[in-house]
Amino acid sequence: MKHYHVAAKSLVIVVIGVCALFLAARMADVAGAESADNAPQLFRTADHDKADAPSGRLLLRMPSKDGSEDNSPSVENSNPPAEPSEPGADDDTETPTFFGAAIEGKVVFVIDVSNSMKKQDAGAGEDHDGRVIGSMSRIDLVKSEVVRMLRNFDENIWFDFVWLAGWFAQPPVTDVWKGELVQCTEGIREAAIETIENISLWPGTPTWKALKRACEEYPNDLGSLVFLTDGEPYPGTADWTPYQTGYATCEWGEGKHMDAVLRDFPGWFAEKKEHGCKLSIVGVGQIPGTIQFLQQLAVQNGGSCKNAK
Repeated sequence: MKHYHVAAKSLVIVVIGVCALFLAARMADVAGAESADNAPQLFRTADHDKADAPSGRLLLRMPSKDGSEDNSPSVENSNPPAEPSEPGADDDTETPTFFGAAIEGKVVFVIDVSNSMKKQDAGAGEDHDGRVIGSMSRIDLVKSEVVRMLRNFDENIWFDFVWLAGWFAQPPVTDVWKGELVQCTEGIREAAIETIENISLWPGTPTWKALKRACEEYPNDLGSLVFLTDGEPYPGTADWTPYQTGYATCEWGEGKHMDAVLRDFPGWFAEKKEHGCKLSIVGVGQIPGTIQFLQQLAVQNGGSCKNAK
């Protein structure tokens, strides 16, 4: 009987020992599993299992301490954003501008290409080829702006240039690029840019005749008439020299050249203005005296005036 009790106690001790070993092993497994669950995990945000395909960003996901958060990665759209030239991209186009003035529809530009445009008082900037210039000439500034504008034109723009320069001793007294409005196709754009890049300058500022041509040689349904210059009309009077009086009168009106412009332009421009044509005037360079004349012309005809320098 005594031996029986001893054997029973031994059996109990063995069972307790086995249970203790089992519980210890189980606790170790649970701790290992929790440690693995809490470790940072690296996911690729894709909806397929091609391991070598760069199908999305790599995300490092840290599970929550209490394990309550879903650790599975959210599935993102694996398609990359649309490029600007692809369907689905924003296809809004920027309205072309010329020294801040919006350009739409049909437009005639009267551009000063007189010798004074060589003056370097337009500050630092980039020319039409992107080269940085410490002291730009007036014509450098204009070329850069015109080329930038042309590159933003589309086929909805029809345009032409009237060149403002010339006098009796060095004709022509004004000139034109095409002599009519032309649609801005790719070929026309490139031809216009080439013309601007290689434009020649010559003496004289026959403002009266240039504005007269812009009004009388182009249709009344213009969207804009743009007039850019760096100086007052020159020669200053019709009778600046006795033997050229008759010639001067037909080229820049009666009396003082500036007064003739202010007197005659409103009549030339009236029909275009009635059709909604906007007058945009730009003065280039350090020209305080000229700006007063240009501002007067703009106010007189319901236009805008800006000094670009």
